[in-house]
Amino acid sequence: MKDTVLLLCRKWVVSIIAIYRKCSICGKKVEQYKKCECEITTRRDSYKEYKKHRQDKDRQRLYSSKTWIRLRDVMYRKFMALCIVCLLKDNKIVNATTVHHVIPTEDDDSRWLDESNLCCVCSRCHQLIHNQYESKNKKEIQNILFGLIKKFEKEYG
Repeated sequence: MKDTVLLLCRKWVVSIIAIYRKCSICGKKVEQYKKCECEITTRRDSYKEYKKHRQDKDRQRLYSSKTWIRLRDVMYRKFMALCIVCLLKDNKIVNATTVHHVIPTEDDDSRWLDESNLCCVCSRCHQLIHNQYESKNKKEIQNILFGLIKKFEKEYG
């Protein structure tokens, strides 16, 4: 009964058996879906190392700025926090998770805070867009996105 949790619910006694896994680092027994202390420490240390050596520190600083955070929130409100690709292409309502620069800041940093260059997308569509930027004609994908922005503004704006 050591690994069993008992829950009392009026007349019923429910027994829930805890499921364990082996820690990938130290080999200790850890409850499933929980992290061992050494896993937490390792992950924290590797993230610190990543942050220390990352190449785009200045760009990342911009994403943490108050100006960007305010503009991002404005864009979420403008697009009702919906993914415009899912809404207008697939006719599905999906919450947006990212405000996407149609023309990437690496290509034209003057459009960094340009509202007409921003749209809301879900993580799935965001990944698809970037994959298509690399494999297809980037300009064609950008024109499709600008068209979706105009269509959204016309229908919902």
